[in-house]
Amino acid sequence: MRRPFRDKRPFGPIFGQSADTIQSRITSGVRDDIGFEEGGRSKVYFHSSTNMGELKNGEVALFVTSPPYNVDYDYGTVDDAKPYKEYMSLLAEVFTEAYDKLMPEGRLCVNIPTVDKTQSGLGEGNIPVAADLTSMMVSDPSFRNKFSTPEINRLKQETNFSLYEHIIWNKGRFGRDTGLASLPRPFRFEHRITHESILIFQKPGRRNIDLISNERIELSRLDKEWWAPSTGSQFDTTAKDSVWNIRPSNNIEINGEKVPTFPEEIPRRLIQGHSFVGDIVVDPFAGVGTTLKVAKDLDRLSVGYELREGLRPEIEKRVDESV
Repeated sequence: MRRPFRDKRPFGPIFGQSADTIQSRITSGVRDDIGFEEGGRSKVYFHSSTNMGELKNGEVALFVTSPPYNVDYDYGTVDDAKPYKEYMSLLAEVFTEAYDKLMPEGRLCVNIPTVDKTQSGLGEGNIPVAADLTSMMVSDPSFRNKFSTPEINRLKQETNFSLYEHIIWNKGRFGRDTGLASLPRPFRFEHRITHESILIFQKPGRRNIDLISNERIELSRLDKEWWAPSTGSQFDTTAKDSVWNIRPSNNIEINGEKVPTFPEEIPRRLIQGHSFVGDIVVDPFAGVGTTLKVAKDLDRLSVGYELREGLRPEIEKRVDESV
């Protein structure tokens, strides 16, 4: 159930709140056994997130992630060109594990392409990635007929996610290519893809807000700019809108490999809007640690899972601590 407008408790912190001022009072000592270094707030495990055994069931408030897009991007040792059924099965396995770790009313936020134009294995037309993920996650029995795998069947049997929100990330236009071979004829041209989806799934139940201290609630109160941007704001849509105009971030190069990242503003809005100060935020496809960095900036504890241990130095640089 959604909170009324007058209740501004998130389901995020005052902008500009210093992490150092509250760390000792709120986040210190939370889950010491999770593996945080002393005084730290970020931890990364370099293995598959299909098994997140370091986390306890029901303790995670929020997952925020941008999985590999499965478009044959060169990730080095990570396969980014799986058959589509295998790719969806991997997501099903990870998100089933995430379901167990989430607390009641906990949320899973996934940034994923709305459509994929790079694969043709399913016949003519584009692959509706966001729609397929929604069908897989939200009790659509027809999806099991489309893809019947042990991982997808288990997700269907053991989880009960609902679709809480579908946000469109408008990345804007950053090129002049028309995509036309000759004359601008109708019918057989293709639209340039300038948007992606951010899907927010919710676990059933209701979080017991009474267990959260008044201090944490007050520190998590949403700033007015979250609801209505001030004049001259960098972004002309607010976090409250269902369309976000946010410029993409540039890829970074690590050991000769270009690694894509997503802009910090995306996890910032999601973490502020769907968790409290002191909560545990998890990214099961951590990459270079963008979600972890933002979670720490916002006084949350963050845990990531990543297959490429070679990314550790970049992650530690971003979160400014040993992971």
